[in-house]
Formats: sequence, C-alpha cells, structure tokens
Amino acid sequence: MKKIAFFAICGLLFFASCATQQDLTLLEQHIINLNDRVTKLEKYQRVDFKNRLRLLNQEISSLQKRLSTLPSRQADLLVQIGELENKIRELAGKVEENTYHLNKLEQEIANTGTERENLKKQLTELEAKLQTESVKLAEIEKKLGSLEKQLTAPPRKIKQEQNLYQEGLTLYRQKNYRKAKATFTQFLKLYPKSSLADNAQFWLGEIYFINKRYDEAILAYQKVIKDYPKSNKVPSALFKQARAFALLGDKTTAKILYQQLIKRYPRTEQAIMAKKELQKLK
Repeated sequence: MKKIAFFAICGLLFFASCATQQDLTLLEQHIINLNDRVTKLEKYQRVDFKNRLRLLNQEISSLQKRLSTLPSRQADLLVQIGELENKIRELAGKVEENTYHLNKLEQEIANTGTERENLKKQLTELEAKLQTESVKLAEIEKKLGSLEKQLTAPPRKIKQEQNLYQEGLTLYRQKNYRKAKATFTQFLKLYPKSSLADNAQFWLGEIYFINKRYDEAILAYQKVIKDYPKSNKVPSALFKQARAFALLGDKTTAKILYQQLIKRYPRTEQAIMAKKELQKLK
C-alpha cells in the first residue's frame, strides 16, 4: 500500500509540471479511490481467510468426533448382525417345521381323496343295485296289482283274459305272426285296462318290426311309451323304436332316442345296448 502511495506522489509531482490544476485534482481523486478499494480488499481477504480457517477447524473437529465413535458403531453393527443371524436361523427352523406340517397335510388330503373316490365308487355300485332292485320291485308291484285284480274280478273273466293273452304269446313264439297280431289286437280291445295290456301292445310292435314294417312298429312302441309310462316295457320300446328309425335311415332321430333311453334308464340292459348302437352310428 505504501508503494502505491509513493508512486502516486511521484506521479503527481511529475504531472504537476505539465498538467493543469483540474487534471491534478482528478488524478488525486482517482488515487484516493484506488487506496480505498485496496484497503477494502485487504480487509475482505483477512475476514474471508478467518472464516475459511474457522470452517476448516470445525470440519476437522467433526471428523475427529466421527473417528472416535467409529469403533463403537462397528461394535453396534456386529451386535445387530448377530441378532439378524439368530432371527434368520429361527425363521429357517419355522419354515422347516411349517414345510413338514404342510407335507403332512397334503398327504392327509391325498388319503382323504382316495377314501372319497372309494366311497363314490361304492355309492355308484349301490345306486346301480338300487336301480335294479327298483325295477324288480316295480315288476313285483305290477304282479301284485294283477293278482289283486284277479282276486276281485270274476274268476271266469280273469281266466278268459289270461287265456287270450297266453294264446297270442304262444302264436308269437311259434312265429305265427299274423294270428298273433290278431289275438293281441283283440286282447287290447277287450281288456284295455288289463295289467298285461302294456305287454300285448309291445308284442304288436315286435310283430311289425319283425315283418320290417318299421313305421307301424314305431307307432306301436310309442303307444307303450305314452299309454303305459310306468311299464317295465318302456326301455325296450324306446330301444326298438330307435332301431326302427335307424333302419329307416333316420339316424338323427335314432341317436336322440338312444340318448333319451340312456338318460332316463341308465341302469338298464337296454341303456347298455343303446351305448353300443350309438357307437355304430358315429
């Protein structure tokens, strides 16, 4: 700063000899301003240096504190890691235990499924037996009803009814279909409410079928199905009706009737035969 003042004075003396009074005044003012700027700059640099030194000391202190606590933090981390490892081992043990129980439960479920299948199979067999017994029971009830009617009807009329039916059946077995048809037709006309009427109507259908009069056979079987819905001849009438349609070339109707037979009378012999016939129609 002293050097600047010295050079400024020298300059001032130099210019004093050749410059005007106004120029000297401006030069002097410029030098004063320059000295002020230099003074402020020196002051600012001193303050900035002190602040930076203070901040640097603070950072050093902070680092020293962190370094002093580092061993303690490492020890805490080791403790936490040990606790986590213990929890992991504990969880692994629980997973193994749960896996064991799960496998055991799956085995029990599998065993239950096997038992269920066995029970289902037994139930199916019982249902089949029940269906068979139901058919037999229906036949017995029919025979009982016939016997009751015979007991209450005049003995001569019952004998005539039975004799006429038996005559038609004998003619049928002898393949005398013309006379058998006439006898069964007469029987149905005389005894439409007879317990043997459904049988007589079915044999009429059989006679038409044997003689390849399939249209008339279909109508005869339909009377069995419609007029005697509880008759044990209905499954046979459905089966033979389907066969008649098939022989006439109407496979679509035949399939429908076979499917209806299987659905309505699944446990019957006719249903088994219907399944085989359906395979042939595919």
